[in-house]
Amino acid sequence: MQSECKKANRSRECDETLAETYTIASSWKCSDWFPMKILTCCIALTLACFIVLFGLASDDLFGGGFSGGTSGLGYVLMYLPVLGLATVGFILNGIVFLVRRRKCEKNLVVLNLIISIVPLIPALLILLQIIQELLGFG
Repeated sequence: MQSECKKANRSRECDETLAETYTIASSWKCSDWFPMKILTCCIALTLACFIVLFGLASDDLFGGGFSGGTSGLGYVLMYLPVLGLATVGFILNGIVFLVRRRKCEKNLVVLNLIISIVPLIPALLILLQIIQELLGFG
């Protein structure tokens, strides 16, 4: 079965065999839907941007704090595109998860959903703080 999957002319059985291994590489090879691959690349780029931004802001967040009234505004402005990409990626992955039926693409979607949640965590924490202030618990 494995030697047959290496041929250029793959059958449905080969796709299912690749999908059953549950690795990112086999799911990537199995998926022939181009928008899914683009979406995966965008989610990976979003995660990389979030890690870089978190690295830049970590000294201010965990160190001495922000100095001045608007000194943290730059981080917020840098976070907005990352938040937008993560939100769009999360929504599109949810749609793909509901629409596509191939098992290998569902593996990529689940991985993308997990990865796209990471950049959304600061926004969720901010939303929780706003709700806490509005309800009077803060």
